[in-house]
Amino acid sequence: MSTDLDPKNEPRTTEELIRIALTEEDEDAAWDAVVALHRRGNREVLEAARGLCQSPSPKEQALGANILGQLGSPELTFPDESVEILLQMLETDTDPEVLYSLGIALGHIHDPRAIEPLSQLKRHPIANVRYGIVFGLLGHEDETAVRTLIDLTRDKDVEVRNWATFGLSQQIDLDTREIQDALLARIADPHPSTRAEALYGLALRENFRIIDRLKWELNHIEGICPLEDVYEDYAMDLIIKAAVEIGHPELLPVLEELHEGPLEEDVMVEIAIRSTPLRMEARERGACLAKGDLSLMKTEESGWTGALSLGEAMQILPEGQEEQKTVRLISGPLEVEPGDTEEVLLAFIDDVTLSCVSLMEESPAYEIFSGELLIGRGYFERVWKPKSGEMNHA
Repeated sequence: MSTDLDPKNEPRTTEELIRIALTEEDEDAAWDAVVALHRRGNREVLEAARGLCQSPSPKEQALGANILGQLGSPELTFPDESVEILLQMLETDTDPEVLYSLGIALGHIHDPRAIEPLSQLKRHPIANVRYGIVFGLLGHEDETAVRTLIDLTRDKDVEVRNWATFGLSQQIDLDTREIQDALLARIADPHPSTRAEALYGLALRENFRIIDRLKWELNHIEGICPLEDVYEDYAMDLIIKAAVEIGHPELLPVLEELHEGPLEEDVMVEIAIRSTPLRMEARERGACLAKGDLSLMKTEESGWTGALSLGEAMQILPEGQEEQKTVRLISGPLEVEPGDTEEVLLAFIDDVTLSCVSLMEESPAYEIFSGELLIGRGYFERVWKPKSGEMNHA
């Protein structure tokens, strides 16, 4: 049964859905029933999940936790009551599958009350439980949560280690010496995705100690994954994005070699090459970087048009040296022929002379909208803005 069904039109009762979730051998069908319960998200489902959590059966307890973790999704209902039930379970339950489900559920709700009790389980002997702990702590910048994730970046289990590194790398904006040291310790990890996460997190924090290792990764990019999967492989994607973020001139020769050879069709490699000089100039001028959103549209009357809206400024200099800038909207015609999306987007970077430096959307979605071809919102990860005031092109 489709999980896209409107919860108001779901014909199965809550009791039926729970029975399916507990007994269905097909895992996808069982999870579809859980999703239906999530979307129903009413008091009846809450109380049914509460009853499951109080059951002597670990399988029923785990299901109860799974229901509570995303009850009402995408807009959670009864989050406070759900957290109270889950935390009570966390105090007494010892079954590994239940503890794993509790970590995942609390991670979805993202309540800070879960940090301390979850962190106390970081040395649990079962790797799947430790993985649940990591998931439960993702996105929390609390000192205890960060300390626990740092500890788990050294875990012997590869998935625990990888997700803990991901948590420090991308899920928090916090930048401390301890976080950078933990990420640096993982840049030579034997697991490709773990070391890619570490490199990307350090690139986001502009730690130039990664340059030699990043250069090595780019020189050995073919060993990360089959080149025919260049747009799908996560580790390779992060390595190239790290090169975009760090914007260092020592990486340009290997990036250009990749662009002329095995990765000639990879738009991210071209973006890394294009954006590096602008990043260098921004640093030299004491500029700040800002996030923004790009949208492109083609109409019969005006051809291609684009709009770039700038959001909150992101700092690349020590605190106190950044000035707030007014959000602006830039739009104008683009003289490009209809064709490959990537070519259009890169042409837009060329056409707009306001130092748009780095498009972070590999394959924007096409949508037909009111007779117009709308290329879904691309994403400029960084836009250079001089500190002196108005944007201009040097």
